[in-house]
Amino acid sequence: MLQTHSPAERMLELLIRRQNQVVMVRESQAWHSVKQPVFHYSKECTEGNNIEGKYRKEGKGGKRPCRRCREIVGLEVF
Repeated sequence: MLQTHSPAERMLELLIRRQNQVVMVRESQAWHSVKQPVFHYSKECTEGNNIEGKYRKEGKGGKRPCRRCREIVGLEVF
């Protein structure tokens, strides 16, 4: 079972499951565009890498995970 240190940390974690392994993507590892409804966490995601600097923001921005990032990493986001 995953344990977090504080309620604030729990809010910043996105749990990802791969088989029986749980991986966390922290807010600091994600980025998003103010013009897209998703956030990105794979550095190999073309869509995420093509975000213009003026629209790119750090963090998840309250958005859902990018489908392409999930495919690249091979993880199921929940």
